[in-house]
Amino acid sequence: MNVAVVGAGIAGLRTAQLLERLGVEVTVFEASGRLGGRLWTTKVGDQTFEAGGEWIDAEHARVLGLLAEFGLNPVPSDPRPRRFFFKGRFVEEPEVEIRGSGASLGQLLDQSASDDTERAYLEAVALSDEGTDSDQVDAGEWRRFNANYAAREGSQGMSAYRFPIETSELCRRIAGTLRGEVHLHTELVAVKDYFGAQLKFVGGTKETHDEVVLAVPPTCLNRVDLRGERPSDGIEMTPTAKVALLFDEKFWEKEDWGGSLMSDLPVQQFWPSGSALVCYVNGRAVESLAASGDPVRTALDAITIAAPRARMHFVEGRIVDWRREPFANGGFPFVPMGASRRSLPVRGPIRYAGDWTANWLGFIEGALESAERVVEEFKIEHSLS
Repeated sequence: MNVAVVGAGIAGLRTAQLLERLGVEVTVFEASGRLGGRLWTTKVGDQTFEAGGEWIDAEHARVLGLLAEFGLNPVPSDPRPRRFFFKGRFVEEPEVEIRGSGASLGQLLDQSASDDTERAYLEAVALSDEGTDSDQVDAGEWRRFNANYAAREGSQGMSAYRFPIETSELCRRIAGTLRGEVHLHTELVAVKDYFGAQLKFVGGTKETHDEVVLAVPPTCLNRVDLRGERPSDGIEMTPTAKVALLFDEKFWEKEDWGGSLMSDLPVQQFWPSGSALVCYVNGRAVESLAASGDPVRTALDAITIAAPRARMHFVEGRIVDWRREPFANGGFPFVPMGASRRSLPVRGPIRYAGDWTANWLGFIEGALESAERVVEEFKIEHSLS
């Protein structure tokens, strides 16, 4: 058996790794010029930061297991509490339970909040978790995903760990275990299900494999001719950006503060990464940030409202707007209002992997979950062990 895996993000790399452990011959094709997909360690000045996924929840057993395979231990998050800045002032973290009924998550939040501060807090949490404004998120899909946290009490375990190495390095290590080739700058344009999987790439190159696993973001599949319905239809990618602001000192440490804040400012969250603060922006705020003409300055102005010392220590900044990354089209997948996820094929020759196919929708854990599902279906169909 020989299998093509299209997409060298962590879902595709893990799928290739697990298939090779079964004795399958695997070739990986990646449209961009790097490994990792939406796991990407890049720089602001001489300081590295994670432009994509970087947090591990306590429930993310697959991520923790993958680290253990490489002899790595996750790094516990800073135990100091984050700060909360809403309606122009610092507040204690609101204790509010999401309840009620409605078609959108936004309608649930409207019914759950008892005042404007609670509503602003709930929206900030929704933007962080869902990657887009609450009125864009289907309430039923939100409930299904929230079941992943059924055993959790409050926010305990959320973002419990960080990666002990750069996420890009983790992806390189996975790729380093592969026997098969990994081809970069190889963009898929068509797949035919005809006596196997016939692949066509930009430039006209064609390949035939027994099977193919398409491990790419859902909206990127819109550029691929699949000759029929695709299970990614209806799933969208979040408008997500990160702005890394580099400072000449960790001024937040002088305030005995870990540097993490959640707010209703134009940047919903920020947290420290070395001598930088990484601002996390989602939803319509990303459009406003981009439209400002100077998104780095806009982000700095925003955090200065809550952290006035930021301006005097600022060195430089960098934005990574995931909407503008051509092989991502956004930060992570979500199910918009009125849409629903379609059934995935359980047999080859065309299979699908990626966080958008998983119960852990939009998480690194989901990417790894999808790889395990694909390999289990492959084992059952081909009677492998």
